[in-house]
Amino acid sequence: MRRFYKISAPSRTCYNPGVKANKLALFLALLGAGAAAFFTGRKGYQDVDAKQALELTRTPGVLLLDVRTPEEFAQGRIEGAKLIPISELQERLSELGDRKDAPVLVYCLSGSRSAIASTLLHKEGWTQVHNLQGRLRAWVAARQPLAR
Repeated sequence: MRRFYKISAPSRTCYNPGVKANKLALFLALLGAGAAAFFTGRKGYQDVDAKQALELTRTPGVLLLDVRTPEEFAQGRIEGAKLIPISELQERLSELGDRKDAPVLVYCLSGSRSAIASTLLHKEGWTQVHNLQGRLRAWVAARQPLAR
């Protein structure tokens, strides 16, 4: 008895684990980028570098808010800045005025207090809140003037 076997060309589809890993990496990268964009927009304020902050200080009606301690403020500040320590900000929000559409530049020494203050201002309705990224040290490193 004869047996017949079907002979066919090899399949062009083969398992390649590298392709699967690349697709997974691409998916995760896109997911991460989307999440970063989502949460950056959700924080409610914009981080600005020293150069952008300098331009912002030249904007008519800008409010410069220093949320450091009075002792830190006495060592040097951005010209025209208003001191409201972060520990007092919630109670003293009325001192910032009622123009919540005016640009606000918030800064501190380390960056953490200004981020907290920026979030608070956004939650309270301010629409143009800017946080000095790199903190006051970045301002000094960019050779910008400090008032005493």
